[in-house]
Amino acid sequence: MNEQQLTMLVERTGDTLAPDVRMLVAGGVARGRARRRRRAIGSTLGGVAVVGAVALAGILLPGDGPGSGPDPAGPVAPTRHVAVFPPGTSAVLASLLPGARVVEGDDASYQYQVQRGEVRWRGASVTLTIDARGVGSSTTARERCQAYLGDGCTETPDGAWVAENSTVEVDSRTGEEGRSFDAVRVYDPDGYVIDAAGERGTPGMGSALLRRIALDDVWFD
Repeated sequence: MNEQQLTMLVERTGDTLAPDVRMLVAGGVARGRARRRRRAIGSTLGGVAVVGAVALAGILLPGDGPGSGPDPAGPVAPTRHVAVFPPGTSAVLASLLPGARVVEGDDASYQYQVQRGEVRWRGASVTLTIDARGVGSSTTARERCQAYLGDGCTETPDGAWVAENSTVEVDSRTGEEGRSFDAVRVYDPDGYVIDAAGERGTPGMGSALLRRIALDDVWFD
């Protein structure tokens, strides 16, 4: 078959084709509708996924419980500020205990926002620690104290909550228990935590003295 014969065959075949235009149009419309439905379903599922992600984020974000830190709206400005800073912390502590002397080497580095003073009084160690890391917390002093000591907390007229307990010093090398201490922890309404501790059995030492030291106004202005 030469080129002229092939051309004539194609033309005759084309003349015999009679496409069903209505069927083609209907099929195109149906495919278009199906495509739109798929897009609509995809958009709906996408919206559900976004809502689900937002809801999950709301569940996972930290709540307003003990130790949860500052309020998401911003930290609460304290009504009082620390008035004593190292290395003067020990000297101020010594002024509250007549006859006390500052422990040598107390000017060592301190943890950020945590200061500590130590003195020797009547042959025993007495310490005072002020922790300012909780300032601006949205949890109350009562909640923080109860999370620490449960129903053993008591409230002061100024709105602070006090926990009285005892601790034991453990030798990190041998694991043996050493000196025992009476301790008082004060949870201040502004978020400060003040700890006072002294060796148990020392004449005049006890929770009443430690409570007075921890609650003294000398630590704040």
